[in-house]
Amino acid sequence: MQSHTALALGAAAISLNCFGQNISLDSFDGNIVLGNPTKTTITANILTARSQDIYLSYGTRPGNYSSKTPITSFSASEPDEIYLTGLQPNTRYYYQLSYNEGGNTFLSTEELNFHTPREKGSSFIFGVQGDSHPERMPRDFIPELYARTLAQVKDDGVDFYLTTGDDFSIDGNFQGGITEDGVKERYRIQRPWLGIVGNEAPVFLVNGNHEQGALYLYNDARKYPAPENPAVWVQNARNKYFTQPVPSDFYAGNDEELEYIDKGLRGT
Repeated sequence: MQSHTALALGAAAISLNCFGQNISLDSFDGNIVLGNPTKTTITANILTARSQDIYLSYGTRPGNYSSKTPITSFSASEPDEIYLTGLQPNTRYYYQLSYNEGGNTFLSTEELNFHTPREKGSSFIFGVQGDSHPERMPRDFIPELYARTLAQVKDDGVDFYLTTGDDFSIDGNFQGGITEDGVKERYRIQRPWLGIVGNEAPVFLVNGNHEQGALYLYNDARKYPAPENPAVWVQNARNKYFTQPVPSDFYAGNDEELEYIDKGLRGT
């Protein structure tokens, strides 16, 4: 099997406007991060700054969409998931997000695309990043470089994208200590950035030491009695803002359920 790796290093931005970087979808005030792909489905995790109705149209030909999702009502600053189903394996799909902030007229974003899992033994492209540390602004990162790097990864046409740790660091720079809201914010600030790649390639998250999501921290009841436990907050924020896979007929993995850990936005 052949593979090509696109490596993204650097750091992230703290502001949702990404320091003036033009990474939004036309006039849509939000972002999309794909996740949990299978041979026949993929999930679009959508976060918008305004309350509005949204649906996705998709198909195998550019500009010609044979399928449409039901309309979903989104609340401002609260992510939700839309499921694209009935997909064919090893196929490129084109899709468009349509949104309505009131009235009868829906506006549409630019056309995006993704590729369903390829045949076993075929070539594919994936990207890897780590240590982006958005919370270390302005000392340890250059936002323009991060945006440029992610845009290059997208141009490379990656099939999927991996974060390998220390991209959602929660172990520093919290006045008064770590809080659940503070942890959520660390995951929100990466949404516009990872949406650069994630609106056309599913994103998979891996914890590093700075994420503080290890099982030994979850089990440290003396220092962090559950559910007031950073490891609980971290896993729930991951599941909320970035749709991740669970063991199924497509994915293998540990199916142990941990108390206080949510099962994602819709129990998936």
